[in-house]
Amino acid sequence: MASPSMTQNTAGNIRSSASLAASGTSTTSTFNASGKFEEQIQIGATFGTVATTNGLQVDVLRVIGSTPVADTIPVITFVLSGTASTSKAVSLALPTGQYQLKFTNLDATNGLTSVYATGDTVDAVA
Repeated sequence: MASPSMTQNTAGNIRSSASLAASGTSTTSTFNASGKFEEQIQIGATFGTVATTNGLQVDVLRVIGSTPVADTIPVITFVLSGTASTSKAVSLALPTGQYQLKFTNLDATNGLTSVYATGDTVDAVA
């Protein structure tokens, strides 16, 4: 039976835990898993004070070419939402390739206390 080899990386290796301002503020992080079998990512957010509009929207965009260009339409989009003083995290797996994560704070009045992304790789299956 085939056995995978995996690299477990330091927390925040794609995006270090940092705050994200209110009112539709966005930031991006790009990573390259083109030499890997699979990329496994955990994305998390900590909510401080929240309004009814709260949420962290995450868009996963493919990056293509030798001079990489990100897609304008995400291959995956989801929203993490929470109550005051809570943390939420979700994990997903992506196939070989280059990707950009776009993080957008949907809360019109409150910043997110922290947003992070950690990626582990399945390097090969032999």
